[in-house]
Amino acid sequence: MTFLLQEYPKLANAPDPCFERALERLKEACSCFSLVQLADFMACPQDEARRILAGRRLPSAWLLFAAFTRGANPFWVLSGKGTPLLNWNYRAARGALDALEERPLLTRMLKRTAQWASR
Repeated sequence: MTFLLQEYPKLANAPDPCFERALERLKEACSCFSLVQLADFMACPQDEARRILAGRRLPSAWLLFAAFTRGANPFWVLSGKGTPLLNWNYRAARGALDALEERPLLTRMLKRTAQWASR
């Protein structure tokens, strides 16, 4: 997580050489099969998602959102190393996304963070 929070944002202006593979892993982690589905999952307009991804970098907020909502390991998404899922037992529960619906403030905050990253 330290890499994701401290080092990855510093590289924001440089294209990620492994972008295509990282994007595919992010889609897999979020159960999305297209950019349209990924944009909907991230609560981001499709044109904004295209603009963001044209820079060939995944926003840190998207990685954190996927980690929180799906238990996706951000390091795995970026590098393909390690395990696809974080070892959070409660994330593996089938109702993890339903639990977010019970916390609307947290859900709104995460979605706004993802939207903010798309600017």
